[in-house]
Amino acid sequence: MKTSVNKSALAIPTLLLLAALVILSVASGCKELTVVSADQQETVVKASKPFTPPADGVYMSMGRYLRYRQAVADEIQILSTTNK
Repeated sequence: MKTSVNKSALAIPTLLLLAALVILSVASGCKELTVVSADQQETVVKASKPFTPPADGVYMSMGRYLRYRQAVADEIQILSTTNK
């Protein structure tokens, strides 16, 4: 003889677990909203596509940008270790 499981009895704990997960995921999210001004936004440009920049400035390739970013990070690391 087969015993059947009452599906409604399993639905309540499942819904409670789902509600707890939603609350935890929302609570652990971003604490504040950060607005980035238009001149600080990052725009990825595909090769051989026209690009009109939103502001005057220096635009560099991804490779050069990554090297620049690494150099800045290294300098920040050096400064933070010497200031301690």
